Amino acid sequence: MRVVRRVIFVALFFAQGPAALAQGAEPEPYKLIRTLQHAQDQIAGGSQVAYDVQRKLLDHIGTKFIKFPDHVWADPKNSEAAAIFALAGGDPQVGKWLLNNRALAAAYKDILKGAVAFASRDYPEAATVLAPFEPLKYPGHLGGSLALVKAMLVARDDPKAASKLFAVSRLLVPGTLIDEAALRRSLVLFKTEKDLPQLVTTSSIYYRQFGQSVFGPVFDENLAATLVKFDDDALQKYQQKLSDVVKLTPDSRQKKIYLMFAKKAVINGRMAFARFISSNAAKVDTTDTQTVMRANLYMAAADLVSDTPENGLSALKDIDAKVLSDEDKQIMKEASKVGNAIAQWPPAAQTKEEAVDMTAKDGEPSSDDLLKRIEPLMAEVNGILESLEQ
Repeated sequence: MRVVRRVIFVALFFAQGPAALAQGAEPEPYKLIRTLQHAQDQIAGGSQVAYDVQRKLLDHIGTKFIKFPDHVWADPKNSEAAAIFALAGGDPQVGKWLLNNRALAAAYKDILKGAVAFASRDYPEAATVLAPFEPLKYPGHLGGSLALVKAMLVARDDPKAASKLFAVSRLLVPGTLIDEAALRRSLVLFKTEKDLPQLVTTSSIYYRQFGQSVFGPVFDENLAATLVKFDDDALQKYQQKLSDVVKLTPDSRQKKIYLMFAKKAVINGRMAFARFISSNAAKVDTTDTQTVMRANLYMAAADLVSDTPENGLSALKDIDAKVLSDEDKQIMKEASKVGNAIAQWPPAAQTKEEAVDMTAKDGEPSSDDLLKRIEPLMAEVNGILESLEQ
């Protein structure tokens, strides 16, 4: 609790100045919101302490808001602060109470209503209420927050409009948590091969500007999930650029990102990408046994369904399962199933006719027949691997 109070005091110091605090003056709503903005910008800069106390700070501000009388809310600056509070993650019940019990400035009342609907997860209502409001007409955090929320509301149905709104939110409040969130959430917009260059650019901007953000690991996971939507041919064209983007992060994080990409790629059948990214992970720190073993596992799994399955079989035998997580042990188990099925091909023919059927014209086992024989096993393996994503 003392840590929370200390963070709130420091934030208030920057928001109000020492003179007001020394006089014991009660900060007005718009000044309390400056406190929140200061803390949230620290989160974007990597402050775990600010992240840990953000909820407490929001609760503290919400409690204060309810205590302010009507004449305070008549000031447009404070009514604007109420809307920003709701858009920034504040308790929607506070916003509802203000709408029902305080005389807010008319210019911000509907924005608050839409923000409350969004915070209450009534997205259709939020989209309807906020539709008339143009973010560029509201400079600073209100416009930035409004653009961010509107982008999130239309991202699924109108990616082009969402892209423009994310750009507006970043334009209005650069370097803030809103800017960071706009970059992070815009990943959902990249779906086709023509989007890959912009995805690379967006990732580069994020790691350069917000590489230390507390939400950085969320961006990493979202990026990994986005990449495996593309097929191997598309990824192959940009995999080196993607690797260069990851190198913008510290070595310790590079390993995590590469391995995250590789694991997602294996589970989703992007084997060429998995092989390339795994090789990068193994090079970051050759002394880290777990990293090397995980990288080798993903490379082996990828090799099993390539033109050189024997390489995968050989690599699997050299992996020390004791250093793997339970999920990676499951991947190794399923990869071994496929590997053993391939190694035992062709099975002993029971009749001369069967032997002819299983043999290609050049005397080698037919690859088509091999694929047909292991298809049920591959389906079973894919089902198990997909369950690891749940």
